[in-house]
Amino acid sequence: MAENSFIQRDLLSGREVIYADQRQNRPHLVTSTSGQDSPEHACPFCPGNEAMLPDILWEHDDDTTWQARAVSNLYPIVSPPHGHHEIIIDTPEHTAPVGALTTERWESILTAYSARLRSLSHRWSHVSLFRNVGARAGGSIEHPHSQLIALAQTPSDVEDRQQRLQQDYQETGHCLLCQEMQKDDYFADRIVTQNSLYVAFAPEIAEVPFEIWVAPFVHSSEFFLEEQIDRSALAETLSDIFNRLTAALGEFDHNMILMDARRSHLPYLHWFLRLCPISSPVGGFERATGIAVNESRPGEDAATLRHFFAIPDLDTL
Repeated sequence: MAENSFIQRDLLSGREVIYADQRQNRPHLVTSTSGQDSPEHACPFCPGNEAMLPDILWEHDDDTTWQARAVSNLYPIVSPPHGHHEIIIDTPEHTAPVGALTTERWESILTAYSARLRSLSHRWSHVSLFRNVGARAGGSIEHPHSQLIALAQTPSDVEDRQQRLQQDYQETGHCLLCQEMQKDDYFADRIVTQNSLYVAFAPEIAEVPFEIWVAPFVHSSEFFLEEQIDRSALAETLSDIFNRLTAALGEFDHNMILMDARRSHLPYLHWFLRLCPISSPVGGFERATGIAVNESRPGEDAATLRHFFAIPDLDTL
């Protein structure tokens, strides 16, 4: 499978690369236009196609069927001893537009995220959780799904970021994200939606148009969502923000990435979900310099998204 997959670092550029040539064989399933075979017939993630899966690691069931399940990736980026790659199938439904995912559906997805992150974080140095939707965002199968990649060693970019946040905490005594949410005079202008536990907002420096972060108000570096109230509140926020983004952008390619989550409490790391709509490819300048070019302003994007629904009272902050 992927016995030769591991992180290699180029000493000249500092860039880290994993070679995973076996992924050239992975399927790319899109909606059929021939009128003969529906995509569900070929999709390994659809109910009834379990024989196409390598295994089933975990399931969340209701009274009738599974609502979310975790399976090993048949074409992994990494395999033991270097890491582990699995898929979370977000829903039994093959076609589920992201703007149509209900709060209840997001609760099932978050239950899966929490369970699998807890399982993997005790065995691996770093676990990356992400969701690629659409070809431009790296999605190869239409059926809604997320991915978890666990690594035996923490990527240097992740270590550098966390060391920078730790150094800032040692100098100021404050978590950088907590400080932004509590003390930034312009933070309220960038809020899109919120409830008692979570807030969705445009970051002060956004790499792409309509980039949104979703974070807990209370400081936390642990993304385990043990309590039903936590899962319900976050599900409500995600359903809300994706509805707004769909209203503004239509069906859109995007990445959703879990940032700064660890398996223990750390005062300088505050987890958040980063939602990045993909509207245009990365250009040569961006690749050459590492500097993102964003053609819109975060505050204006937030105001656009607030326009579609009534925002809760900002005085509750």
